[in-house]
Amino acid sequence: MNKSLPATDSKYGAAVRGAGEWAAANLGGGGLRGAPVLESLIREGARLKSDIETKTARLRRINLALCESAEFKEDLRTAHLAGAGYQVTVRLHDNVTWDQERICEFRGMLSEEKFAQLFKAEYVPASKKQIDGFMAHADPDLAAGLRSCMNIRPAAPQVVYEKAK
Repeated sequence: MNKSLPATDSKYGAAVRGAGEWAAANLGGGGLRGAPVLESLIREGARLKSDIETKTARLRRINLALCESAEFKEDLRTAHLAGAGYQVTVRLHDNVTWDQERICEFRGMLSEEKFAQLFKAEYVPASKKQIDGFMAHADPDLAAGLRSCMNIRPAAPQVVYEKAK
């Protein structure tokens, strides 16, 4: 562990706490303390990350080929394939983003009641930088009020592997 940021003081809390015990139980030895164990974890992590990226790219190509081979009935976005002892379901999806200005224009075409059935108001921060600045400089009661609006869950730490030069 990084001595300047011990696991117990980490903002990731329980996600990081116990990593040494996990390593000792699952990798043998004294956890993450020894350089050989750390070297081994870095090497294996980098190899696994590379394997996952390669296999994910291959799976995407396979899925696209299956999608092109599938026959979708008129107006349906689901097709079924069978082979090699597997039943395969292929579903087409769309990612939709909404143009907020056009929604505001569309709002004038409907009654408020009907519009409220279709859309809900959602408050999202303008930017993390603005929120952080407000928290740092606002009256403590206001900062506490804003903090009470936050649901913070620790996420998995992001680890990036780059080949050393």
